[in-house]
Amino acid sequence: MPKAFLAWQSNTTRKAPKLDGSGSIVDRSDQPIGHKTAQLRLLNLIREGDTVWIAGRYRSISDAPVSLVGKIVVADATRNGDMAYFRASDQSVWFPWNDASYPLRQISLKSNKGNRCLDHETDVAFQLQTTREVDENSYDLLSRCEADLMTRPTAFFSYNWSASSNLTRKILPAIHTAGFGTWIDRWSGPRRFKDGRRYQPEELVKQLLQNAIASANVFIALIGDRYETNNWTRYEMTVAEALRRPIKRLPAELLRKLPDQSAIDRLVSDEIGAQRAYGDLM
Repeated sequence: MPKAFLAWQSNTTRKAPKLDGSGSIVDRSDQPIGHKTAQLRLLNLIREGDTVWIAGRYRSISDAPVSLVGKIVVADATRNGDMAYFRASDQSVWFPWNDASYPLRQISLKSNKGNRCLDHETDVAFQLQTTREVDENSYDLLSRCEADLMTRPTAFFSYNWSASSNLTRKILPAIHTAGFGTWIDRWSGPRRFKDGRRYQPEELVKQLLQNAIASANVFIALIGDRYETNNWTRYEMTVAEALRRPIKRLPAELLRKLPDQSAIDRLVSDEIGAQRAYGDLM
């Protein structure tokens, strides 16, 4: 029976790896290419057909919830110097941004001292510095998480990174609470581009954005903080309007005045839910 493992991906904005051959990286924007780790011991544990579930956190937002990053079904494993590389099969998938704090705490992991769940009082990143094997009884839980994430409607989140990161960490879980998976640049894309000028050619980034906006059920824009003067956010809004995507504009000034996370959750849910109720999103 294939095994499952839970691993931590510490850097969720790493430069996207190149594909073999002539295929465009856009063609694999929803699929992992592989998983690289310095834990060479895993070469003796993980075999073809096994699954490595990746957990992670939005980089530079330390208090954002932990998320399930993706599922890598191993095609083969090789060693390259001091690194182990597990190539991903076509069954592998990246997940939209999600709040996986609760389900991750329910997963039973194998250990020398017996099976146990993650400690609620200890940071998940610290506990997963060593990749852990998942107990068979938790396979169904992970499968249900995947099914939920892959069947959710999606929201493309457009924002000005340099001016809005303090609000982003609050809006992301609010979108998740509203029942949507979120496409956001530094989490999504083929793992991951930081911006068009540094890591990927501008035309490639624009193609990625166009594809993501076209497939999203709703376009959510965090308006304010120089949104209209930023070249990339202006471009995203132009694409959304041209594609006639349902657009929800969230005013940053109003969101900052709300007293707590639950108030932000309610506002975002009401905004998206109202449009969804009228059939605009599906």
